[in-house]
Amino acid sequence: GDNGGGGNGGGGSGGAADGAARPPLSAVLCSHPLPLVMVLRAAHGCALFAAFDLVPLWCMASRYAGGLALTEEQLGTSLAAGAVVQVVFTSLAMGRLVRRLGLHASLTAGCTAAALLTLCLLASPSATAERWWLRALGASLVYGLQTSAMLLAGTALVSMSNLPRALEAES
Repeated sequence: GDNGGGGNGGGGSGGAADGAARPPLSAVLCSHPLPLVMVLRAAHGCALFAAFDLVPLWCMASRYAGGLALTEEQLGTSLAAGAVVQVVFTSLAMGRLVRRLGLHASLTAGCTAAALLTLCLLASPSATAERWWLRALGASLVYGLQTSAMLLAGTALVSMSNLPRALEAES
């Protein structure tokens, strides 16, 4: 039993050479909270990409079908405006929010805000406006905020996937 390192000629370079055996990969992948984090990341990805597909389809659907009846050009303008909201949020606020709230609270706040904003998107008074630009403006603002909230939750989930650092940050 020499646990002093150097058994592989590495001279204390870390890892298994220092006497600490590495757990098998299957044990790491099945250890709390990693399975939950991976399921949440998959669900989050499905929800985010569903919004990426469904919101433009809803914006282009006829008013009779409950959509906003935007043309392709109007939709493009609306999505571009929503992207500006996302850029402003991610560059100015997201990092500060994650540091202030922590990973778990950022995940909860992001998912809750995204769900509420999705409901607001569907029930927005601007959806019934006669002028196309009011419908597009309301949709782009709420869609930009909804996607920003999803990005906040996604950032927390990605950070949680880096298990050792995430546990250090939460303690």
